[in-house]
Amino acid sequence: MLKMNISRVLALKGIDNAYTYLKKHGYKHTKAYYLSRSLTQKIDVNDLERICLKLNCTPNDLFEWTPSKPENDIEKMILEKVRKTAKVKEE
Repeated sequence: MLKMNISRVLALKGIDNAYTYLKKHGYKHTKAYYLSRSLTQKIDVNDLERICLKLNCTPNDLFEWTPSKPENDIEKMILEKVRKTAKVKEE
């Protein structure tokens, strides 16, 4: 499953509350809520670009992939580039 994880990128940049950050940068309540909790099923490319510019990152940094089926967990799968194995340190 491919999902967007903005909170991870923000945490790596020292920003604890993704929802507050997104609200502060002009996102309405519902969109900020869904983005901050990785519940977004789709995203407009303009929003994706806006987030990448604000966070100085690439779309690959924002997305993470976990195989939805064991048979999809193949070594050298191109989606491995967006698989995030390291956990962000929680304080």
